[in-house]
Amino acid sequence: MFPLTDCWNCLLSECGKTTQSVSLPTLAAAVDLAPGSELEALLINHCIYEGLVEGIIDQDSNCFVVQRLAPRDVAPSELPKLAQELAAWMDSVDAAVQALEENAALAMQADADKSRVEGEYAKKVVQELESVRLALDIEAAEDEPSTQVAELDTFANPGSNDETPPGLPRHSKRRR
Repeated sequence: MFPLTDCWNCLLSECGKTTQSVSLPTLAAAVDLAPGSELEALLINHCIYEGLVEGIIDQDSNCFVVQRLAPRDVAPSELPKLAQELAAWMDSVDAAVQALEENAALAMQADADKSRVEGEYAKKVVQELESVRLALDIEAAEDEPSTQVAELDTFANPGSNDETPPGLPRHSKRRR
């Protein structure tokens, strides 16, 4: 069996019994290593750095003091509790998904309503512009013949002061 698995099983079984410390000789016997640098390397490199356990090696007491365990295996007796916790978690996820879907539907409806209102407003603006344009065209059509006749009459009158033909600029006699 791989030494890490043996070490891990020993840590779990010893820490679950009474105290939060495991003697280094007990761990060494479980993994079939001599207590010393190989066991310490196994604990540090494969247990502590991997995040499986938090603790310190107390060389004065010749033990490993466990501060926190993160077991990756679940005992068969813990399966019903784990299944219940997972079901509760799944229910909360389902509720969150449903709330998100409802919010998305409301947002889509609000966007559709906004687009509809903007479209109606744009149609009203176009209609108003057309009616103003039509009114200006009618007014311009009514004013055009009389303006042209008045301009021609002024130009044609021989004694009038305005002898400049229509459409040409008048020059001032003032010097700049």
